[in-house]
Amino acid sequence: MLVVGACQAGIQLACSLREYGYTAPITVVGAERHAPYQRPPLSKTLLQAETPPDAIALRSEAFYADQGIQLVLGERIIRVDRGDGGAGVAYAHSGRSFAFDRLALTVGARPRRLPFPGADLAGVHYLRDTDDALALRAALAKAVDVLVIGGGFIGLEVAASARSLGCEVTVTLADNRLLERAVGVPTSKFFLDAHTRRGVRVHLGAPPVRLLDDGHGRVRGAELPAGSVLTADLVIVGIGAVPRTELAEQLGLTVDNGIVVNEYGLTSDGTTVAAGDCVACPPPVEFPDGPARIRFESVNTAIGRRGPPPCSPTDRFPTGPCPGSGPTSTTSNFRWRAFRPAMTGTSYAVTRSRRSSPSSTTAADTWWPVTSSTGRPTSSPYAPPWPGAGPSRPKRPLTSRCL
Repeated sequence: MLVVGACQAGIQLACSLREYGYTAPITVVGAERHAPYQRPPLSKTLLQAETPPDAIALRSEAFYADQGIQLVLGERIIRVDRGDGGAGVAYAHSGRSFAFDRLALTVGARPRRLPFPGADLAGVHYLRDTDDALALRAALAKAVDVLVIGGGFIGLEVAASARSLGCEVTVTLADNRLLERAVGVPTSKFFLDAHTRRGVRVHLGAPPVRLLDDGHGRVRGAELPAGSVLTADLVIVGIGAVPRTELAEQLGLTVDNGIVVNEYGLTSDGTTVAAGDCVACPPPVEFPDGPARIRFESVNTAIGRRGPPPCSPTDRFPTGPCPGSGPTSTTSNFRWRAFRPAMTGTSYAVTRSRRSSPSSTTAADTWWPVTSSTGRPTSSPYAPPWPGAGPSRPKRPLTSRCL
Protein backbone atom coordinates (compact mmCIF):
# COMPACT_ATOMS: atom_id res chain seq x y z
CA MET A 1 0.00 0.00 0.00
CA LEU A 2 1.31 3.42 -0.96
CA VAL A 3 -0.19 6.40 0.86
CA VAL A 4 0.54 9.70 -0.88
CA GLY A 5 0.34 12.41 1.77
CA ALA A 6 1.94 12.20 5.22
CA CYS A 7 -0.84 14.14 6.93
CA GLN A 8 -3.25 13.17 9.69
CA ALA A 9 -5.55 11.40 7.24
CA GLY A 10 -2.68 9.44 5.71
CA ILE A 11 -1.26 8.37 9.07
CA GLN A 12 -4.70 7.40 10.38
CA LEU A 13 -5.30 5.33 7.27
CA ALA A 14 -2.01 3.49 7.76
CA CYS A 15 -2.73 2.92 11.45
CA SER A 16 -6.24 1.65 10.70
CA LEU A 17 -4.85 -0.80 8.18
CA ARG A 18 -2.58 -2.29 10.81
CA GLU A 19 -5.36 -2.25 13.39
CA TYR A 20 -7.58 -4.27 11.07
CA GLY A 21 -4.96 -6.87 10.31
CA TYR A 22 -3.38 -5.59 7.10
CA THR A 23 0.09 -7.19 7.02
CA ALA A 24 1.48 -6.11 3.63
CA PRO A 25 4.08 -3.31 3.45
CA ILE A 26 2.80 0.25 3.93
CA THR A 27 4.72 3.27 2.67
CA VAL A 28 3.61 6.82 3.49
CA VAL A 29 5.20 9.51 1.31
CA GLY A 30 5.03 13.18 2.29
CA ALA A 31 6.25 16.34 0.60
CA GLU A 32 7.11 18.09 3.88
CA ARG A 33 10.38 17.48 5.69
CA HIS A 34 8.67 17.47 9.10
CA ALA A 35 7.33 14.27 10.59
CA PRO A 36 3.51 14.02 10.34
CA TYR A 37 1.92 16.42 12.81
CA GLN A 38 -1.33 17.87 14.07
CA ARG A 39 -2.47 20.92 12.13
CA PRO A 40 -4.82 22.60 14.66
CA PRO A 41 -1.92 23.79 16.89
CA LEU A 42 -0.38 25.67 13.94
CA SER A 43 -2.71 28.62 14.52
CA LYS A 44 -2.54 28.45 18.31
CA THR A 45 0.24 26.79 20.31
CA LEU A 46 2.91 27.05 17.66
CA LEU A 47 2.26 30.78 17.17
CA GLN A 48 1.99 31.79 20.80
CA ALA A 49 5.09 30.16 22.27
CA GLU A 50 8.49 28.79 21.35
CA THR A 51 7.00 25.36 20.81
CA PRO A 52 9.29 23.05 18.79
CA PRO A 53 7.70 21.42 15.74
CA ASP A 54 8.27 17.92 17.09
CA ALA A 55 5.98 18.76 20.04
CA ILE A 56 2.95 18.47 17.73
CA ALA A 57 4.03 15.25 16.00
CA LEU A 58 1.28 12.68 15.58
CA ARG A 59 3.48 9.68 16.40
CA SER A 60 7.04 8.92 17.42
CA GLU A 61 9.61 7.43 15.08
CA ALA A 62 9.53 4.27 17.19
CA PHE A 63 5.80 3.88 16.55
CA TYR A 64 6.23 3.76 12.78
CA ALA A 65 9.03 1.23 13.14
CA ASP A 66 6.97 -0.94 15.48
CA GLN A 67 3.99 -0.86 13.13
CA GLY A 68 6.04 -1.61 10.04
CA ILE A 69 5.08 1.69 8.40
CA GLN A 70 7.78 3.17 6.19
CA LEU A 71 7.74 6.97 6.36
CA VAL A 72 9.35 8.85 3.48
CA LEU A 73 9.58 12.63 3.95
CA GLY A 74 10.60 15.43 1.60
CA GLU A 75 9.37 13.64 -1.52
CA ARG A 76 6.56 15.18 -3.56
CA ILE A 77 4.76 12.77 -5.85
CA ILE A 78 4.21 14.37 -9.25
CA ARG A 79 3.14 11.44 -11.43
CA VAL A 80 1.47 8.06 -11.05
CA ASP A 81 1.48 5.31 -13.66
CA ARG A 82 -1.04 2.60 -12.98
CA GLY A 83 -1.90 -0.64 -14.71
CA ASP A 84 -4.80 -3.03 -14.47
CA GLY A 85 -5.93 -4.08 -11.01
CA GLY A 86 -4.81 -0.90 -9.27
CA ALA A 87 -1.06 -1.63 -9.12
CA GLY A 88 1.46 0.85 -10.45
CA VAL A 89 4.39 3.16 -9.79
CA ALA A 90 4.47 6.68 -8.33
CA TYR A 91 7.27 9.09 -9.19
CA ALA A 92 8.58 11.88 -6.97
CA HIS A 93 10.02 15.23 -8.06
CA SER A 94 13.49 13.93 -7.14
CA GLY A 95 13.18 11.05 -9.61
CA ARG A 96 12.64 8.45 -6.91
CA SER A 97 9.94 5.85 -7.65
CA PHE A 98 7.57 3.90 -5.41
CA ALA A 99 5.87 0.72 -6.61
CA PHE A 100 2.48 -0.15 -5.14
CA ASP A 101 -0.32 -2.70 -5.28
CA ARG A 102 -2.90 -0.31 -3.81
CA LEU A 103 -2.92 3.47 -3.77
CA ALA A 104 -4.34 5.96 -1.27
CA LEU A 105 -4.48 9.71 -1.88
CA THR A 106 -4.42 11.87 1.25
CA VAL A 107 -2.90 14.89 -0.45
CA GLY A 108 -4.81 17.58 1.43
CA ALA A 109 -5.46 21.10 0.21
CA ARG A 110 -3.61 24.35 -0.44
CA PRO A 111 -4.57 27.80 0.88
CA ARG A 112 -6.81 29.83 -1.38
CA ARG A 113 -4.84 32.82 -2.66
CA LEU A 114 -5.93 36.43 -2.82
CA PRO A 115 -7.16 37.28 -6.34
CA PHE A 116 -6.28 41.00 -6.38
CA PRO A 117 -3.24 43.30 -6.65
CA GLY A 118 -0.70 43.24 -3.85
CA ALA A 119 -1.18 39.58 -2.95
CA ASP A 120 2.51 38.83 -3.51
CA LEU A 121 3.91 41.64 -1.37
CA ALA A 122 6.32 40.86 1.46
CA GLY A 123 4.51 40.65 4.77
CA VAL A 124 1.55 38.67 3.36
CA HIS A 125 1.26 35.25 5.01
CA TYR A 126 -0.78 32.10 4.56
CA LEU A 127 -1.01 29.33 7.12
CA ARG A 128 -1.13 25.70 6.06
CA ASP A 129 1.97 23.88 7.28
CA THR A 130 4.68 24.01 9.94
CA ASP A 131 7.03 26.17 7.88
CA ASP A 132 4.19 28.68 7.38
CA ALA A 133 3.56 28.74 11.13
CA LEU A 134 7.23 29.23 12.02
CA ALA A 135 7.58 32.07 9.52
CA LEU A 136 4.42 33.70 10.82
CA ARG A 137 5.57 33.33 14.43
CA ALA A 138 8.78 35.18 13.62
CA ALA A 139 6.86 37.91 11.81
CA LEU A 140 4.36 38.36 14.65
CA ALA A 141 7.21 38.99 17.09
CA LYS A 142 8.02 42.19 15.18
CA ALA A 143 4.56 43.21 13.95
CA VAL A 144 2.54 46.13 15.28
CA ASP A 145 -0.63 46.27 13.15
CA VAL A 146 -1.91 42.90 11.99
CA LEU A 147 -4.66 42.51 9.41
CA VAL A 148 -6.47 39.19 9.10
CA ILE A 149 -8.41 38.67 5.87
CA GLY A 150 -11.11 36.06 6.43
CA GLY A 151 -13.48 35.32 9.29
CA GLY A 152 -13.29 31.53 9.42
CA PHE A 153 -11.69 29.32 12.03
CA ILE A 154 -8.11 29.84 10.86
CA GLY A 155 -8.48 33.61 10.61
CA LEU A 156 -10.06 33.95 14.05
CA GLU A 157 -7.57 31.63 15.73
CA VAL A 158 -4.66 33.58 14.26
CA ALA A 159 -6.33 36.84 15.28
CA ALA A 160 -6.64 35.62 18.86
CA SER A 161 -3.01 34.45 18.89
CA ALA A 162 -1.76 37.76 17.47
CA ARG A 163 -3.79 39.71 20.02
CA SER A 164 -2.37 37.62 22.87
CA LEU A 165 1.11 38.57 21.65
CA GLY A 166 0.25 42.26 22.00
CA CYS A 167 -0.43 43.14 18.36
CA GLU A 168 -3.18 45.49 17.22
CA VAL A 169 -5.48 43.22 15.21
CA THR A 170 -8.13 43.93 12.59
CA VAL A 171 -10.26 41.26 10.92
CA THR A 172 -12.01 41.99 7.64
CA LEU A 173 -14.15 39.57 5.66
CA ALA A 174 -16.62 39.36 2.79
CA ASP A 175 -19.35 37.56 4.76
CA ASN A 176 -21.88 39.39 6.91
CA ARG A 177 -20.99 37.44 10.04
CA LEU A 178 -18.09 35.46 11.43
CA LEU A 179 -17.94 31.74 10.62
CA GLU A 180 -21.00 32.24 8.40
CA ARG A 181 -20.49 29.04 6.44
CA ALA A 182 -19.92 26.82 9.46
CA VAL A 183 -22.14 27.84 12.39
CA GLY A 184 -25.46 29.45 13.23
CA VAL A 185 -26.20 33.06 14.06
CA PRO A 186 -25.95 32.73 17.87
CA THR A 187 -22.49 31.21 17.60
CA SER A 188 -21.35 33.88 15.15
CA LYS A 189 -22.49 36.57 17.57
CA PHE A 190 -20.72 34.84 20.45
CA PHE A 191 -17.39 34.87 18.62
CA LEU A 192 -17.87 38.45 17.43
CA ASP A 193 -18.48 39.60 21.00
CA ALA A 194 -15.56 37.53 22.29
CA HIS A 195 -13.08 39.02 19.83
CA THR A 196 -14.25 42.62 20.08
CA ARG A 197 -14.19 42.35 23.87
CA ARG A 198 -10.50 41.50 23.60
CA GLY A 199 -9.74 44.47 21.40
CA VAL A 200 -9.98 42.96 17.91
CA ARG A 201 -11.59 45.27 15.35
CA VAL A 202 -13.94 43.42 12.98
CA HIS A 203 -15.19 44.70 9.60
CA LEU A 204 -18.09 42.57 8.33
CA GLY A 205 -19.07 42.54 4.66
CA ALA A 206 -15.92 44.45 3.74
CA PRO A 207 -13.59 42.37 1.55
CA PRO A 208 -10.40 44.20 0.54
CA VAL A 209 -10.03 45.12 -3.11
CA ARG A 210 -6.23 45.42 -3.06
CA LEU A 211 -3.20 45.46 -0.79
CA LEU A 212 -1.06 48.57 -0.68
CA ASP A 213 2.70 48.73 -1.29
CA ASP A 214 4.90 50.83 0.99
CA GLY A 215 7.15 51.60 -1.97
CA HIS A 216 9.70 48.95 -1.06
CA GLY A 217 7.76 45.83 -1.99
CA ARG A 218 6.22 45.38 1.45
CA VAL A 219 2.58 45.57 2.46
CA ARG A 220 1.43 48.66 4.34
CA GLY A 221 -2.32 48.11 4.40
CA ALA A 222 -5.47 47.16 2.52
CA GLU A 223 -8.04 49.20 0.65
CA LEU A 224 -11.71 48.40 1.28
CA PRO A 225 -14.54 48.75 -1.30
CA ALA A 226 -15.60 52.14 0.08
CA GLY A 227 -12.10 53.49 -0.42
CA SER A 228 -11.04 53.47 3.23
CA VAL A 229 -7.63 52.03 4.13
CA LEU A 230 -6.74 49.63 6.93
CA THR A 231 -3.13 50.06 8.06
CA ALA A 232 -1.10 46.88 8.50
CA ASP A 233 2.53 45.83 8.51
CA LEU A 234 1.53 42.14 8.52
CA VAL A 235 -1.35 40.50 6.64
CA ILE A 236 -2.60 36.97 7.27
CA VAL A 237 -4.93 35.42 4.70
CA GLY A 238 -7.45 32.78 5.74
CA ILE A 239 -10.08 32.60 2.99
CA GLY A 240 -10.39 28.86 2.62
CA ALA A 241 -8.53 26.06 0.91
CA VAL A 242 -8.48 24.42 -2.51
CA PRO A 243 -8.28 20.60 -2.62
CA ARG A 244 -5.24 19.11 -4.32
CA THR A 245 -6.68 17.06 -7.16
CA GLU A 246 -3.83 17.01 -9.70
CA LEU A 247 -2.91 13.35 -9.20
CA ALA A 248 -6.55 12.29 -9.17
CA GLU A 249 -7.18 14.09 -12.44
CA GLN A 250 -4.07 12.50 -13.91
CA LEU A 251 -5.47 9.09 -12.97
CA GLY A 252 -8.83 9.88 -14.53
CA LEU A 253 -10.70 9.86 -11.21
CA THR A 254 -13.91 11.83 -10.84
CA VAL A 255 -13.22 15.27 -9.35
CA ASP A 256 -15.86 17.78 -8.24
CA ASN A 257 -14.63 20.29 -5.66
CA GLY A 258 -12.39 17.50 -4.41
CA ILE A 259 -11.72 13.86 -5.19
CA VAL A 260 -15.13 12.23 -5.28
CA VAL A 261 -15.41 9.25 -2.91
CA ASN A 262 -18.23 7.06 -1.69
CA GLU A 263 -19.17 6.53 1.95
CA TYR A 264 -16.22 4.13 2.38
CA GLY A 265 -13.58 6.43 0.90
CA LEU A 266 -13.35 4.66 -2.46
CA THR A 267 -12.84 6.79 -5.56
CA SER A 268 -14.56 6.36 -8.91
CA ASP A 269 -12.16 3.66 -10.11
CA GLY A 270 -13.23 1.33 -7.30
CA THR A 271 -9.68 0.61 -6.08
CA THR A 272 -8.00 3.88 -5.14
CA VAL A 273 -8.75 5.26 -1.67
CA ALA A 274 -8.83 8.98 -0.81
CA ALA A 275 -9.34 10.77 2.49
CA GLY A 276 -8.96 14.08 4.28
CA ASP A 277 -9.24 17.65 3.04
CA CYS A 278 -8.88 16.61 -0.61
CA VAL A 279 -12.10 14.57 -0.83
CA ALA A 280 -15.72 15.34 -1.63
CA CYS A 281 -17.86 12.78 0.14
CA PRO A 282 -21.58 12.07 0.57
CA PRO A 283 -23.15 14.21 3.32
CA PRO A 284 -23.74 12.31 6.56
CA VAL A 285 -27.38 13.44 6.48
CA GLU A 286 -29.44 14.02 3.36
CA PHE A 287 -31.30 17.34 3.46
CA PRO A 288 -33.98 18.49 1.02
CA ASP A 289 -32.32 20.19 -1.94
CA GLY A 290 -28.92 19.57 -0.32
CA PRO A 291 -25.77 18.80 -2.28
CA ALA A 292 -24.81 15.27 -3.27
CA ARG A 293 -21.29 15.78 -1.91
CA ILE A 294 -19.56 18.00 0.62
CA ARG A 295 -16.04 18.72 1.83
CA PHE A 296 -15.33 18.79 5.57
CA GLU A 297 -11.91 20.20 6.43
CA SER A 298 -11.67 18.85 9.96
CA VAL A 299 -9.82 16.38 12.13
CA ASN A 300 -12.89 14.13 12.21
CA THR A 301 -12.78 13.91 8.43
CA ALA A 302 -9.05 13.23 8.49
CA ILE A 303 -9.36 10.26 10.85
CA GLY A 304 -12.24 8.79 8.89
CA ARG A 305 -15.03 9.06 11.44
CA ARG A 306 -18.51 9.45 10.06
CA GLY A 307 -20.02 11.90 12.52
CA PRO A 308 -22.23 14.98 12.56
CA PRO A 309 -21.07 18.54 12.16
CA PRO A 310 -19.87 19.93 15.49
CA CYS A 311 -22.53 21.01 17.93
CA SER A 312 -22.27 24.63 18.95
CA PRO A 313 -21.46 25.28 22.62
CA THR A 314 -23.22 28.63 22.47
CA ASP A 315 -26.56 28.06 20.78
CA ARG A 316 -28.54 28.53 24.00
CA PHE A 317 -29.36 24.92 24.66
CA PRO A 318 -28.94 22.78 27.77
CA THR A 319 -25.76 20.75 27.95
CA GLY A 320 -26.06 17.41 26.20
CA PRO A 321 -24.28 15.05 23.83
CA CYS A 322 -23.83 15.55 20.13
CA PRO A 323 -25.81 13.08 18.01
CA GLY A 324 -24.16 9.70 18.15
CA SER A 325 -21.69 10.66 20.87
CA GLY A 326 -23.37 8.81 23.71
CA PRO A 327 -25.08 9.97 26.89
CA THR A 328 -23.38 12.21 29.42
CA SER A 329 -25.30 10.75 32.36
CA THR A 330 -27.54 7.81 33.16
CA THR A 331 -30.60 9.74 34.33
CA SER A 332 -33.79 9.65 32.30
CA ASN A 333 -34.10 12.98 30.55
CA PHE A 334 -34.13 14.78 27.24
CA ARG A 335 -30.96 16.20 25.79
CA TRP A 336 -30.92 18.34 22.72
CA ARG A 337 -28.67 20.82 21.03
CA ALA A 338 -28.67 22.59 17.70
CA PHE A 339 -26.14 22.54 14.95
CA ARG A 340 -25.96 24.09 11.54
CA PRO A 341 -24.72 21.70 8.87
CA ALA A 342 -22.23 23.36 6.59
CA MET A 343 -24.14 22.40 3.48
CA THR A 344 -27.48 24.03 4.31
CA GLY A 345 -28.75 27.29 5.70
CA THR A 346 -31.22 25.54 7.99
CA SER A 347 -30.45 24.59 11.57
CA TYR A 348 -31.68 21.40 13.16
CA ALA A 349 -31.91 20.11 16.71
CA VAL A 350 -31.93 16.56 17.96
CA THR A 351 -33.97 15.37 20.91
CA ARG A 352 -32.67 12.30 22.61
CA SER A 353 -34.85 10.40 25.00
CA ARG A 354 -33.15 7.97 27.41
CA ARG A 355 -35.78 5.97 29.23
CA SER A 356 -33.86 2.80 29.94
CA SER A 357 -31.11 1.54 32.19
CA PRO A 358 -27.50 2.76 31.96
CA SER A 359 -26.50 -0.45 30.20
CA SER A 360 -29.12 -0.04 27.50
CA THR A 361 -27.90 0.62 23.97
CA THR A 362 -31.15 2.04 22.64
CA ALA A 363 -32.11 5.66 22.29
CA ALA A 364 -34.90 7.51 20.51
CA ASP A 365 -33.59 10.33 18.37
CA THR A 366 -35.84 12.76 16.53
CA TRP A 367 -34.70 15.60 14.28
CA TRP A 368 -36.55 18.93 14.31
CA PRO A 369 -36.05 22.10 12.23
CA VAL A 370 -35.02 25.09 14.35
CA THR A 371 -36.75 28.44 13.91
CA SER A 372 -34.39 31.32 13.11
CA SER A 373 -36.14 33.72 15.49
CA THR A 374 -36.06 31.69 18.69
CA GLY A 375 -33.48 29.01 18.01
CA ARG A 376 -35.99 26.46 19.37
CA PRO A 377 -37.30 23.40 17.53
CA THR A 378 -40.55 23.76 15.63
CA SER A 379 -43.43 21.40 16.18
CA SER A 380 -42.84 19.42 12.99
CA PRO A 381 -40.49 16.44 13.10
CA TYR A 382 -37.80 16.04 10.50
CA ALA A 383 -36.96 12.51 9.42
CA PRO A 384 -34.87 10.49 9.06
CA PRO A 385 -32.57 10.70 12.09
CA TRP A 386 -28.82 10.49 11.79
CA PRO A 387 -27.95 7.03 10.45
CA GLY A 388 -26.71 4.88 13.30
CA ALA A 389 -27.22 7.60 15.92
CA GLY A 390 -27.24 6.50 19.52
CA PRO A 391 -24.75 5.81 22.29
CA SER A 392 -23.73 2.46 20.82
CA ARG A 393 -22.99 3.77 17.31
CA PRO A 394 -19.73 2.07 16.34
CA LYS A 395 -16.81 3.94 14.85
CA ARG A 396 -16.44 3.39 11.12
CA PRO A 397 -12.76 3.68 10.30
CA LEU A 398 -11.93 4.61 6.76
CA THR A 399 -10.40 1.26 5.89
CA SER A 400 -12.89 -1.10 7.53
CA ARG A 401 -14.91 -1.67 4.36
CA CYS A 402 -12.83 -0.47 1.43
CA LEU A 403 -9.71 -2.64 1.58
